[in-house]
Amino acid sequence: MRVHPFLVICVLACAALNSFAQVEGFTGPGRYRVESVASGKALDVKLDDNRTVQQWASSGAANQQWDVEDARDGFFYLRSVAANKVLDFAENRVRDGIALIVADRRDSDNQKWKIADTGNQQFTLVSKSGKAADVPAARRNEDGAPLQTQGLHGLENQRFRFFRLGDLPAAGARPRERGPVATAPTNVDPKLRYTGPGRYAIQFVHSGKNLDLELNTQERVHQWATHLQRNQQWDIEDAGGGWVYVRSAENGKALEAMARRPTDGTPVNAMPWRNAEEQKWRINELGNHEFNIVSRHGRAIDLHAFSKDDGAAIQLWQDNRAENQRFRFTRIEMTLPASGRIRGGGTPPAQPTPPPPPVEEEYTSGSVIWRGRVNREILLDLRQGQFTERTVVGQSFNNGRILKSSGRQPLRTLDVRIRNIKKVKGYVEIAEQPSAANNFTAVIRIRNNEKDSADYEFEVSW
Repeated sequence: MRVHPFLVICVLACAALNSFAQVEGFTGPGRYRVESVASGKALDVKLDDNRTVQQWASSGAANQQWDVEDARDGFFYLRSVAANKVLDFAENRVRDGIALIVADRRDSDNQKWKIADTGNQQFTLVSKSGKAADVPAARRNEDGAPLQTQGLHGLENQRFRFFRLGDLPAAGARPRERGPVATAPTNVDPKLRYTGPGRYAIQFVHSGKNLDLELNTQERVHQWATHLQRNQQWDIEDAGGGWVYVRSAENGKALEAMARRPTDGTPVNAMPWRNAEEQKWRINELGNHEFNIVSRHGRAIDLHAFSKDDGAAIQLWQDNRAENQRFRFTRIEMTLPASGRIRGGGTPPAQPTPPPPPVEEEYTSGSVIWRGRVNREILLDLRQGQFTERTVVGQSFNNGRILKSSGRQPLRTLDVRIRNIKKVKGYVEIAEQPSAANNFTAVIRIRNNEKDSADYEFEVSW
């Protein structure tokens, strides 16, 4: 009987994870997985922003691993292995309800934590500034529930279990770390995972079938039993800023979200490459050599209705990391030049040539004030002083407007800054600075932590 190599890898990786999971308890500085007692879910750095700390079902990935480092006087730093940043308070404010994030280490009481044993291998996390790490009680069982600060009461949603994964890395090793550390056996073939730009077969974890370009339409993308002909091969190309294009080896077309503002259920097709935002994707490692593929708009590629049928369509859906959003990648060594994308020989069609890098304009200072209503979370693209809104989560109002502007925003690499004018719960932050890689666009994230919609007003200056 032939055993599929993917199954072998999964079994070995899962066995490795389970062997680490047995070492329960906090024993001093080292590398740990930290789980909420209330939910059994792991402390997790959100992959979309590499900043927000939430809880999520345990996967063993690097964004669920924490290096506990001595901060002296009985306190510790908790450093995310994936982000290389430490547990901290958002907005550097000390009060109940402040979101927990990861940030660069500094000498702050908000980053120093006492890990106090409450018995039964359960611990509280209390900052030197006096607030405890807390999973919101109303969302205690939800994947994606953000962690916050509260006064210490010691109930289950403030208690955590520690699972030791190993010792701290040697000095100087950290900047080179990538992916899960404790879950992968050392003999895994690097071709059986995503390792950066190249040609790959992409397989759904849920069904075992491959991402496939329908040959009749040359546009529809679905799943199909594995055969690894060129319509099941995909060229992953750098798009700048951590984003990639995913292009069919059959005809050179790129995966594209078929809406400028995608919602749950938006189809994904292969369309002519055109350097569009709808064609940019981020590939996130989830542990056990499994990955998801997330659009520039924040939704993940998803297999419709958990189908296992040949021909089942793919779509976009809210990122939930379920099996129908998880993929395995197999790197393919190309025997043909990268331009040989069509079957049957002959001259391949001319492929679109990326435009040359734009010439940066001369710097001039300026600012713009924006006001708008936000339900849950939006992204604002600011280019040449004009905003374009993208809804990530929640209701779309699209009612933002510019109240005042001065000076022209030049098309060049800039360091833009934000000054909040209207104080509300949640935060406004720069998600991306303008650069040639993103066509000189500043991306601003607004997240509303209120139950109701709220008005925001802020100034962006450069």
